[in-house]
Amino acid sequence: MANLFTILVSLVASLSGSQADLVLENLALREQLAVYQRKVPRPRLRRADRMFWIWLSRHWARWRSALVILHPDTVLKWHRAGYRAYWGWVSKKRPGRPTIPRHHISFIRRISADHPEWGEDRIALELLLKLGVEHSPSTVRRYMIEDVPPRRRSTWRSFLKGHASEIRALDLVTASGRSGLSWRKITAGALRP
Repeated sequence: MANLFTILVSLVASLSGSQADLVLENLALREQLAVYQRKVPRPRLRRADRMFWIWLSRHWARWRSALVILHPDTVLKWHRAGYRAYWGWVSKKRPGRPTIPRHHISFIRRISADHPEWGEDRIALELLLKLGVEHSPSTVRRYMIEDVPPRRRSTWRSFLKGHASEIRALDLVTASGRSGLSWRKITAGALRP
């Protein structure tokens, strides 16, 4: 008696529904029948079956009434998991700096080779003016060509040798041993140890 009542209710619902509802319900029932007809003792849903139910749940309001082989919560769980996986993949942070186009890199290399006196700030400004692209000076520095050998560390002795002719010193003790103030010029020979 309960079966007959269920059939009558579904018949009245299908008659009152639209043609599209009837087609989608027929499609859902045929898909479930295809799953049951697979030649395995306990049929499993494939990825295509899951995608079908997820699609149907998004596009048909009465999809739960046609679902027989599993619970509607399972379909919603698949949909949420797919949503999380997709947006996790889209918003995943890539490590390191974002890459810049090759023609920007070649432009940076060409300018730094042609004008070795320009720093990264000036080249970044040229990029902005010529290409209309803004890159940070640290990114520009990463791609610059530097043919200049690394500078040696300057010592106090090398500084004095280089600037001895321009330095004046105040001597508090004179050559005769008397204290007093006298100016004298430092010469390169005075730097010998």
